[in-house]
Amino acid sequence: LAYSEPCGLDARILIRTAVTGLGASTIRFGQQALRGATLLASADIQVCTVHALSFKPIRLSPSIRDLLEKALH
Repeated sequence: LAYSEPCGLDARILIRTAVTGLGASTIRFGQQALRGATLLASADIQVCTVHALSFKPIRLSPSIRDLLEKALH
């Protein structure tokens, strides 16, 4: 996470999110917070898909993986 500029509570901001990488059970996202053309903050986030009961990593389902691969390219 990198902060570039401060922002007030009443400011209108735009959050941009893009898929930047895929693993067997992980998804990477790049995010930017912008006020107009001014970059306020950026982040690189990685999430992992896990089984609801065991919390062990599980592979992305083919249908979700296909959608994310389209967003990646």
